[in-house]
Order: sequence, then structure tokens, then C-alpha cells
Amino acid sequence: MSVDGRDHNGRHVVGIALLPAKAKKHLGPKLIEKAAEMGIEIRPVHVGRPLEEQGPFDVLLHKVRRKEWEEELVRYSAKHPSMRIIDSMEAIRPIMSRLSMLAPFGDHGIHLKRPPGGDDREGDEISVAAPQQISISEDCSREEAKRLLCQANMKPPLLAKPLWADGRDGAHGLAVIHEVDGVEQLVSGEGPSDFRLPATLQQYVEHGGCLFKVFVMGPIVVMARRPSLNIPVPPEDVQDELGHIQTIARISSFQSEMAGTAVLQGDPPQWMVQGLAQELRKRLRLNLFNFDLLRPSANQPGRVPRDADYMVIDINYFPGFEKLPNYETMMVDFLSTLLHKRREAPPALKKLMSFSQKPVSRGSSA
Repeated sequence: MSVDGRDHNGRHVVGIALLPAKAKKHLGPKLIEKAAEMGIEIRPVHVGRPLEEQGPFDVLLHKVRRKEWEEELVRYSAKHPSMRIIDSMEAIRPIMSRLSMLAPFGDHGIHLKRPPGGDDREGDEISVAAPQQISISEDCSREEAKRLLCQANMKPPLLAKPLWADGRDGAHGLAVIHEVDGVEQLVSGEGPSDFRLPATLQQYVEHGGCLFKVFVMGPIVVMARRPSLNIPVPPEDVQDELGHIQTIARISSFQSEMAGTAVLQGDPPQWMVQGLAQELRKRLRLNLFNFDLLRPSANQPGRVPRDADYMVIDINYFPGFEKLPNYETMMVDFLSTLLHKRREAPPALKKLMSFSQKPVSRGSSA
């Protein structure tokens, strides 16, 4: 094995460090075989073993939130500065908190200008913002919670989500708060037993029960249409209800016909999705993530910041790419871009249009 990570056959070595459950889904035979065809060895990293025994690597991808792992990664990268880490812990950490993950939108959002030849059906400029949200700590009082809501000009319905989005138990929880009294329930410990503080309260924005989930692998962008939360929530999708709070099943577990009754929306312009993905990639300093994009319904004064055309409500690091059709080819293309230092081609948008949680059809590429 050479010092730069290549094996004796001249193949590049890519280490991928994931927890066992994710590794089982992500590191399938098809990915390993497809990479080998391109001269890349995909090497699963055992998180509990020293990296010195498993390397060297040209590139190391990782999604492990353990202090011991982070310390090991720092030690190893100091000894092997030529190894590229995807992505840095400094860039990943803000995504682990729902309070900071949407910070790239700031107070003014992101404004995207239509490139020459781009679809002009939504004008020459499109604005994208994040919804208003506040953080509720474990020791927050009723009075403080009401003050924060008033200060942020937020009104029910509100979405309550766990503050931490780092994969810990309960991180995917979701509740709908229909009245201000429900916020008081939450901070007083009188809400549903399966939802705990700290939490983020996010302004609910009506959007027709449909969102666009956008996956980013470096320059590669994939968009899928998905069912989304619509209020009132169908009874079969409510896990628990207490007072003014409803806890909601994960969208992928919805039992209702919500997907079939969602308002059919036209797709966002491709230039906008591509431009937003790459702008977020630059601001986040990340290569592997996805985000939830929605188009607000009309006539929602006070709920849509600066009357934005679109909104991003959530960002996730290293999501379930393996659920995407032809994911292996896209991942190998991304790795090849990293390894061969080749100039990135214009970002290609692979359109995946489906109302199922798992995309099943694929349209044309742009």
C-alpha cells in the first residue's frame, strides 16, 4: 500500500465509516462492484479499531457521532494530511442542531437569478427563505415560551421538533401544536409522553401537502417529490393526542391517502434547484446532504418571511442516498470527481418524481 492511499494495483482507496445499521444499507455489493470497475476500492471502516490499522485512504467519508471516533479522526488526519475527509466535523456540527441548520439563510434568505436559457415561468429571480423558529429549553417557563413566540411573531399551528438532529433516539419526532396553550403544555411537561424538551418550534406554512426532497452529492443533484404534512392531520397518521398537541408518525409511515390528495404542484425550475443546492453546498461547506424544499401556498401573511417563493424547512447530513434509483452510479461519479481532481461539470439534476416515500420513477436528466 502506498503512502497516498493507493493499493499495490494502483487503485484509489475510499474509506467509509458508518454505524452498522447504516453501513448494511449503504455499502452493498453493487456499490463496491461499481466502484471497483472505476479503479476505486470501497473499504468499510470499523469504527472501534484504530484507523492506522485500516488505512491509508485517499478519501474518508463518515457519519459517526461519537467523541472517541472524532478524536481518532483528528489524530489520524494529522498524520495523513493528504487524505481528504468528507466532510469536516466543523461543518457537520451545525447541521446536528435544528436551531443552527438553517442559519445559511440568515435574515435575507437566498436569492437566485435565472441563468441565460433557464426556464422563465417563475421570473428572472427566485427567493428562498427558512421559516421562523425558536428554541425551547428544558427549563423554559410558560411565560418565557410565550414571550419568545410573541417576539418571533409566530402563531399556531406550530411544528415541534427535537432540537438535536444527530440520530439519537427520538431525533425524528414531530408534533403539531394547534393553540398557544399547547406550548404551555409542552414546557410544563403536560404534553404527550413520547415528546421531550429541548425542542425547536417552527412556524407551520401551508404548502399543499407536497414537498421536494433534494439530495446533494457534490455536483450531483437529485430531486424527489414526496408527501408532506397537511393540517388538519388525518386521524390515522396521528400517533398520540393530548390537549392541543398531536404527535405525528414519520412521513414514511403515513397510513392515510395524503399522498394521493396532495395538491399537484408543478416542479420547481431546474436552474433554481441546481443553483440552490450548490449555494447551500458552498455556505454549509458540505458535500453530502439533502434538504426539504416547499412552495408556500398563497395568502399566508406573516407566515412566509419576505414573501419568499420557496422555503427550506430541514437539512440532513449524509441521508439515505441508497434509497435512490441508480444511487451506486451517482456515488461512484461523485467519488471519481474527488479522486481524480477533475473539474466539476455543471451540476446535473436527476429528476425523480414520485409521491411515494421511496422514489420509484425517473424522468429525464437536465
